[in-house]
Amino acid sequence: MQHAGDMAALRRIVDGRAAILAKIEKPAAVNDLEAILDVSDGVMVARGDLGVELAPEEVPVVQKRIVRAARRRGARSSSPPDAGNR
Repeated sequence: MQHAGDMAALRRIVDGRAAILAKIEKPAAVNDLEAILDVSDGVMVARGDLGVELAPEEVPVVQKRIVRAARRRGARSSSPPDAGNR
């Protein structure tokens, strides 16, 4: 997904029957993050997808930004564990 409008359309379809989790995988979604959080129940950080679109060194910074924004709102957030910490 890339824009809050995508999530709003999904929310209308789901009509309260399920939680809506946005997969943040494109820079456009990162740029629209606050609006996406307005219409979703949580976010998942797609680091691999973001790594294709962004410089690899930018991905951890963007991931932290996404997770912190979700936590400030009390929304769920999910991101894979750092491979270096295994």
